Amino acid sequence: MSIAMEAFQNALEAKRSGQKCPIHGCDKLVYFSLRTKQDEAYCPECQNEQLLKMQAEFDQKASRSINERKFRDNSLVSPKMWACTFDSFVAAPNTREAFMKHKISRAADAFAAKNTAHNAVLYGQPGAGKSHLAMALMQKVHKESQQTMAFVNISRLFNKIKNSFEDPTEYWTKEKAIQIMTSVDLLCIDDLGTESSMGRQGQEASRWVQDVIYDVLENQDRIIITTNLSDKQLRQVYDSKIFSRIFANSANTRFDFSGISDKRLEGV
Repeated sequence: MSIAMEAFQNALEAKRSGQKCPIHGCDKLVYFSLRTKQDEAYCPECQNEQLLKMQAEFDQKASRSINERKFRDNSLVSPKMWACTFDSFVAAPNTREAFMKHKISRAADAFAAKNTAHNAVLYGQPGAGKSHLAMALMQKVHKESQQTMAFVNISRLFNKIKNSFEDPTEYWTKEKAIQIMTSVDLLCIDDLGTESSMGRQGQEASRWVQDVIYDVLENQDRIIITTNLSDKQLRQVYDSKIFSRIFANSANTRFDFSGISDKRLEGV
């Protein structure tokens, strides 16, 4: 029998016991328990508090489950990325990798503690662990604060949007993508720069791509950005309005991964 059903049965059969609850000062009630086969006294106020606590725990668990599903539904990322946590990021002690892991974990604490306008930029050569640590940051913030999230690989995003031009069933239209990315509490744009359709001198992103990125950066003020490009290369790829918004509110959260070896090539 569930606690709720047992409480209901108690209420139907209970009688005054002549005892007082030391917490609430009200009369305890007594009933014959089918479970223990004897009379048991209880405080209805204590029992009600227990039921309310159970309801709150159930609601909290349900809310976490819903937010977790939304996080995944709102993201465009390889399934293996969900295994990327701070615990799974291997870094030898006293190395630059360990230093970056520590700094970005501290940044995660700050993002979880305060829902204020702030960006973080992780930049440097490919394979240094930027995407892994960005996902680790996002998952830590999500776990500790239950903020709404989206982790979007930029190349996957624009492939989806391009597909929507000819496929009306595609979920990730331009309008839907912007709505998702600007409505969450914290957004990660992964691999910014790889979406660039090579234009003038093979460097400048196309106008429509820049328009989408600008709309997101203009209307979302809490963004984690990973990119393989340097600040000089970002200036070449994007116009000045986008460049300034990439680094907005990120004075203390710009993480340079230069000098870290490509982990994907180690052992090759």
